[in-house]
Amino acid sequence: MVRRPLEADHPPAESSVLVRTRVQSPRSDSDRSSPRQFTPSSTRSRSQSADLLEPLEIDPDVPIPSIERESDEASSLSAHNNLSVRARTPSFSITPPVTEGIATPIPSSPSNRWTSPTPSSTVPALTERIGQLELSGEPVRRQTSSSISDGKVSAPSPVDNVTRIMENIRLGTETPRPDTPTPATYLHPRSPSPNVSIDGADRNTRSASRRRSGSYVDPTPHNVTEEEPPQEPFHEPEFQREFANAKNLVSDLVNVLASSSLHHEAQSRIRALYLQAVDLSHFQKPATRTVGLVGDSGVGKSSLLNSLLDFEGFARSSNSGWACTCVATEYHYHEHENFAIETEYFTVDELHDQFSELLQSYRQYHLRDTQDNDMGEDKEDLKKKAKVAQDTFLAAFRHRLAHNERFLLDNSEVTVLQTLLTWVRNSHLALLERPGAGAEREFFEEASQCSRRLTELTSEQNSSNEASTWPFIRKIKVYLNAFILSKGLVLVDLPGLRDLNSARLKVTERYLLNCDEIFAVCYIGRATTDASVMGVFDLARRASLSKIGIICTKSEDILAEEAKEDRNGEARTRIENFTSNIDKMKKSLGAIDHEIKEFSIDSDTEAEVDEEESRELVRLHNASRKLKKRIKKEQFELKTFLVNTRNQQVTASLQTIYQQRIPGGNLPVFCISNLDYWEHRKKPKAESMPFLQLSGILQVRKYCLSIVAESQLRAAVSYMTDAIPALLGSVELWVQSGAGSLSAERKQTIRNSIEEIEDALDTLKLPGSSVNATARAMEQQFNTRIVRTMRQYSNDWSEAAQDASMEWQGWNHGTYSAFCRKYGDYNTTAVGRRCWNEEAIQAMVTQLATPWRTLQQDLQASQDDLLDAIDGCFDSVIALSDSTDGTTRSLRTLNRTMRHRQALLLSAVEELEDNFQSDLSILRTDAFSGIRTSFIGQLMEVSYTRTIQEQGTGSDMRRKRIIRDGFGDDRLFDNHRRRFRNRFSDLARDLQDNIQEAIATHLAAIQSDLDTLKNENVALESERHPEFRRRVEEAVRDIRHRMEEAYTVVSRFRTAAA
Repeated sequence: MVRRPLEADHPPAESSVLVRTRVQSPRSDSDRSSPRQFTPSSTRSRSQSADLLEPLEIDPDVPIPSIERESDEASSLSAHNNLSVRARTPSFSITPPVTEGIATPIPSSPSNRWTSPTPSSTVPALTERIGQLELSGEPVRRQTSSSISDGKVSAPSPVDNVTRIMENIRLGTETPRPDTPTPATYLHPRSPSPNVSIDGADRNTRSASRRRSGSYVDPTPHNVTEEEPPQEPFHEPEFQREFANAKNLVSDLVNVLASSSLHHEAQSRIRALYLQAVDLSHFQKPATRTVGLVGDSGVGKSSLLNSLLDFEGFARSSNSGWACTCVATEYHYHEHENFAIETEYFTVDELHDQFSELLQSYRQYHLRDTQDNDMGEDKEDLKKKAKVAQDTFLAAFRHRLAHNERFLLDNSEVTVLQTLLTWVRNSHLALLERPGAGAEREFFEEASQCSRRLTELTSEQNSSNEASTWPFIRKIKVYLNAFILSKGLVLVDLPGLRDLNSARLKVTERYLLNCDEIFAVCYIGRATTDASVMGVFDLARRASLSKIGIICTKSEDILAEEAKEDRNGEARTRIENFTSNIDKMKKSLGAIDHEIKEFSIDSDTEAEVDEEESRELVRLHNASRKLKKRIKKEQFELKTFLVNTRNQQVTASLQTIYQQRIPGGNLPVFCISNLDYWEHRKKPKAESMPFLQLSGILQVRKYCLSIVAESQLRAAVSYMTDAIPALLGSVELWVQSGAGSLSAERKQTIRNSIEEIEDALDTLKLPGSSVNATARAMEQQFNTRIVRTMRQYSNDWSEAAQDASMEWQGWNHGTYSAFCRKYGDYNTTAVGRRCWNEEAIQAMVTQLATPWRTLQQDLQASQDDLLDAIDGCFDSVIALSDSTDGTTRSLRTLNRTMRHRQALLLSAVEELEDNFQSDLSILRTDAFSGIRTSFIGQLMEVSYTRTIQEQGTGSDMRRKRIIRDGFGDDRLFDNHRRRFRNRFSDLARDLQDNIQEAIATHLAAIQSDLDTLKNENVALESERHPEFRRRVEEAVRDIRHRMEEAYTVVSRFRTAAA
């Protein structure tokens, strides 16, 4: 529909300003009978606008209400009509004449025109036309064609009709669109005829312009950075504001320090300070928490990672199914917009062990005695392992084995293995000499390029003659700028714990020990019976892991009819009501669409659709549109009910099964839909948010961010309260060094104080200091508490282990063989869940429990003593400075700066000690658990492998003898003790090395401050640039002042960060 602008002339300057309606001379009947064509105001001439309304005869006894706009709208309208601007000018009003039939003159003005009196005969025409107009989407109050008085029907006067109709003209509330240059008051037709109402369409009909304005939807999609943060102190808006302000202030300091050419001079003190400031301005808490995602292939781990990273299709599965699930893949943050992949390959020795095991599995199955009918379950297990070996060898050496697979069987095992390793050495891959020695890194500008390369590394190659890389890869690190990673989180995609490739299985097991949080990922339809989930919780129990959660995928995979059969009571009734309502609406929609189709068919045969049919077609289209919206809304409500109901049911069931298996009984469970997330992710936020919330991805992302919130808070508080003030102190010392107001005697006093400070700090680096004796002291404690006990009771533990193995000797050969194939850790109906390794070392674990707790207490006390020693050293240094007679301004600044350096060093050492405690926990698992990669698991690996190779007559007896001899070996617990001690020694020495490095780093920063005070070159540098020195001094003073508010805010969060 087209809006009609109602133009007006300015009235005389009176207290109540009136604008008269522009009118037109009477038209002929033929003119009135033909439909009027209207042109928008922007394209219509003034003469055309004057033809919009019929001449009007005014009844002076009936007041006509006016319609007013606010002053800004009146101004726009006035500008549109080229009139002078006046406050609150009515956009439409009629001034009644003093005497009926006589024109009332209006005092002349440049913008006013005279209007002839309106004959009364024209009122009905105007009445009809005005009846078609309204200014809003609300329905016009229709009046009957007659009025009732005293029970009698009387015809209304023409002015009565005008009055009633004018009362129905309402002012629209729309705001002019930005692209409308001259907004004005618009009236638009209500319907094709004032006497016809279109059901369902008449109430909210808008012109095209009105619809664009009123139903405008912001096309901006959801922004991940705007998601609701975790309810943690670090994410409090007030803290975030001050944190951001602090970083901005450091950036300001960077700009000031860069305002002199000194920051380019390599030996300049300003350059060193400038680099420190740049580093602080880019402050980003390093990765501190690792979240592992483990699950069987095909459950949706890669899709889940894509959703959490918010990169669609980034981690992809190949058509063959070999994707990131066969290679551990870490996702790290970097602030650049490009992407990087770092590939770490196995060492040749590690590949030797892997290929040897795979080759044995392959040959054992294919060279077995086909007449041996006693293999039973062994045969199927051997077949699966042989298939894994075949797939691995063909992937690694496809160009050599594609047409010569018999090579693996026709030669001796030693010959085949040596040949395979020769091929490996000639593969030109970046194989390592030792684990973690180095890795290749590749860079990519586009996500698609990085994704393709990731797929190449982790998938089968398309070419039948091209070898794959994944068999040689230990792990992959991917670096990208993803919001969830920017907070110090590392996400790891891991192979499942049921992987038949032993090497991959052991990689997963070691990763899980080092993860801060583990999520078992499974399909929601099998969540309560998923063997992979059970395996994760069994490992968690044996390895004393507590941070375990479950993520159920494909929550959208649910049908109403199937759900209804699984429900009863109120849930069933609600589903039936939803489906019934949707069916009814769909039937109605079908009927309406059928009618619309009939109109379309009719319009093809007839010259044109008459006015009544046009109105009916409009009504049908509006009704169809509304029904579609209602159906869509009802379907979403049904889906929400189905998804949420099942999510709640599955969550409750999983918590019932697993919650008591983890310490603390806190089991987070999430049900997610990657399909719903990506189907709606790029749609406008208002439209997509209900589906994104229902997908569950936002909740998982929020939880993951909460994992790192505590460490982020500690780092941010230290940054604002110590790192920035320490930098400001160092800059301030440079400023003060160029003041030049000290006498030679005072300068010498300062040098003497500095020498005493240097001597005191050097005590932390002396060979006999507690810092340098850390490792030796810790090893002595370990030897006293653990090694001595292990030597004393190793024979007793060997006997206990052999006794445990004697119990298993009575098992039937099928059960015993199954446990051998699973490296002693299995679950059967006959004997239940058992772990031979755990049972064999149970006596040792029991006897070492108390010594281990005592050792932990001793180590904690030693670490506290070390912190006290460092703290005491700094206290004595600062006391030396304070004791100097007539302490100068520079020394006071130095003392204040050293306090901050002291806090930073203590914080760094405490973090190193926390990391040591985490490593100590993993060491405990290796020493006291029976998992595959534990000390006992590694020591018994050879025995288990030998039993797996046994077959044929007498194999059961031979297996049992191998296991009995393995656990009864006198050297078993001696070897266990040596591994235990060596690993602890490595941890102690690493801790000492890291603490020494931290002390050296922070003492170097202090030494630079001391050199600033005693080095004449630095003083000359400051003196030679007085203007620059003044700018720096003002900047430091200003930053200190502006940081005061940050300190006030941060002080309230110190307790939470402690």
